Amino acid sequence: MEDNEPADPGTGLEADLSWYRAHRDRLAATHAGEYLAILDRQVIDHEQEFAPLADRVRERFGGRPVLMPKCVAGGRIVNVPTPRVRRS
Repeated sequence: MEDNEPADPGTGLEADLSWYRAHRDRLAATHAGEYLAILDRQVIDHEQEFAPLADRVRERFGGRPVLMPKCVAGGRIVNVPTPRVRRS
């Protein structure tokens, strides 16, 4: 897929974001204020602080994209993409 093509909403981050939006009020009942790591429409890890969660996710999944929102009930969801880093 080229960078300017829209992502398939049924797979990857788009599917995980849709799943989070549909379930976030239920998730907030047990994870309010925590950062969640969501992969394949499942919470695979959670943490109060973003950095330790990101480190664990990176260690387990390498460069695979994983959705990591801060879990809050209601409110607006803002999507801030991670910058791409080129490695030489």
